[in-house]
Amino acid sequence: MFNKKMTVTIAEPWDFTSSEGDNTLIVEMLTQNDDGFIAKCCSNFDGKKNRLLFRKRNSYGQYNIHGIDDSIISNVIESSSLEFIMIGTVHY
Repeated sequence: MFNKKMTVTIAEPWDFTSSEGDNTLIVEMLTQNDDGFIAKCCSNFDGKKNRLLFRKRNSYGQYNIHGIDDSIISNVIESSSLEFIMIGTVHY
């Protein structure tokens, strides 16, 4: 799965738009653990972060998506000061 581009359907915010279109984001997985993964964002959108942390939200395959700065990427899994930006479902 690493270095493979994946499509994310964004549920919240409901009016999300990126360079891929409405409610769609393209990401590339960089690292993974049991709770989620870190991905490089391949799409452009308002408030864009280069890296996104996906944390499992529920058993329906949804993730809470947080924007992260490159400077904290090594400590991000334990960090409680992440910027929550959206909810989405990943299509592998």
